[in-house]
Amino acid sequence: MKRIIPLFLLITLIGLIFFWFFQKEKNSEEKKKASQFGLMLDQKTATQGSELKPTPQPTMTPVPTIDVAKYGPCRNVPVLMYHHVNSLSGKEATSQSLTVRTETFQEQMDFLAKRGYQTITPKELYEGLNNNALPAKPMVITFDDGYADIISQAFPILRNHNFKFTIFLPTGLMNSGPSYLTWSQLNEMKGSGLLTAGAHTWSHKALTKLSPEELKKEISLSKKQIEEFYGGQVEAFAYPYGSDNKAVEEELKNQGFLMAFLTTRGIQCAKLPFDFHRIRIGSASLTAYGI
Repeated sequence: MKRIIPLFLLITLIGLIFFWFFQKEKNSEEKKKASQFGLMLDQKTATQGSELKPTPQPTMTPVPTIDVAKYGPCRNVPVLMYHHVNSLSGKEATSQSLTVRTETFQEQMDFLAKRGYQTITPKELYEGLNNNALPAKPMVITFDDGYADIISQAFPILRNHNFKFTIFLPTGLMNSGPSYLTWSQLNEMKGSGLLTAGAHTWSHKALTKLSPEELKKEISLSKKQIEEFYGGQVEAFAYPYGSDNKAVEEELKNQGFLMAFLTTRGIQCAKLPFDFHRIRIGSASLTAYGI
């Protein structure tokens, strides 16, 4: 009996040792599997993360802020910039980037009327900013370069809506061929009481590249010819290609202009009348331009 007890204890001890060793191996294998699974999970998560990461976007160009206290009052008055209005196609088609289709122009003007916009002249924009006397929803409609399709396509639509509009004229191109307006056509539209004629140089040159003598000639000749063949005092100017600097602005002031229009978008400020902004309009709904 005494021998059986030690033998039993020995067998029990050996069993415990085997059980401990087996459990240790099992735990080791589970840890190994867990580690492998964790690595797979990390790799999957990393892959998914890269798929979910947003594609980096180009850095937006900062928009200069206006010191309203210095240059105000300022208002967000849309000034629309057009060139051609027609639905020509094939060899007769005009530059796509400068053309709004006639039917689209009709839709755009209908849209402005339904939204309650009130068209004003450049002079009314200038005075309204200075006197804080602009209508609730002011809008300025402008055309550059004096193309002939303004009278044949755009003018009937504008007249039906009783919308005021401005044409900025490079006067050396007037009466120069079928693509451009004649002085007679300009005066025909003048009879509606809706048209303002503004200057756009004599030969449509980028003013910042000219000598002082050429600069003076381009501006003065344009102003003189409009006042001679159309009448009235010319006070509004549009920079060809948006080309503007301090020397150009000083020459405009010296020749009696009150304001000038750029080709870039922005707000209008009373004390920055030679930096009035415009929105280039194409063949799309005006909502595409934030109107």
